[in-house]
Amino acid sequence: MPPLKTLCPVCPLRDLGLELAHDIQPESVVLTVHKLKRGKFIESDLLSSHYLLLQSGSLKVEYACRQGHTEIAAFLFPGETVVASFSPEPAFFTALEDTIICEFDLSKIHAEGLKCVRVLKELLGKLGTQASLDQKRLIQARTGPVDHRLLVFLRDISTRSGTDAIKLNMSRDDIGRYIDCSSESVSRAFSNLAQNGMIVRDTPRQIRLLHKNS
Repeated sequence: MPPLKTLCPVCPLRDLGLELAHDIQPESVVLTVHKLKRGKFIESDLLSSHYLLLQSGSLKVEYACRQGHTEIAAFLFPGETVVASFSPEPAFFTALEDTIICEFDLSKIHAEGLKCVRVLKELLGKLGTQASLDQKRLIQARTGPVDHRLLVFLRDISTRSGTDAIKLNMSRDDIGRYIDCSSESVSRAFSNLAQNGMIVRDTPRQIRLLHKNS
């Protein structure tokens, strides 16, 4: 796709008051977008000199373990940064639905003086914040009984999505791998949460959270 002419609503550069035409060399492919169909993936090699931000859709983040299998490190949603620095092993990012990713080429920043520094500081700050949040969420999602882990996971998605009615584009197996239990345990936990009045399952993938103390 061609370079963007304007910044998208979730771009962190908007916080700096920057505009592509004035602050970034217009003839360079600095900010472009990638459209990923569900099931398509990108590898972490692209992230060595590029900053990627999720504009819409959702991503599953996995990394290859030395034991030969993959671990799920995070699920990402619109406005969140794609981070691959959590492991020295190869990382993979799979679209859980049709997804749009903004790619910012760090090697082609040509803003002058303070603005250039501000751009790099903002982008690196977003990367650090996202990495910290990904790690914190993973730890929280793997602590306590399975029912509690699943509820923490669902509430986190609800908070990030800004709604109590959430759509789960990931599979039960993916959820189990993320919260460290079997897919069968995930199914039982969903049933338990529904029976205890914590959630309502409108469909297998459409969940509504009810505000009750856990």
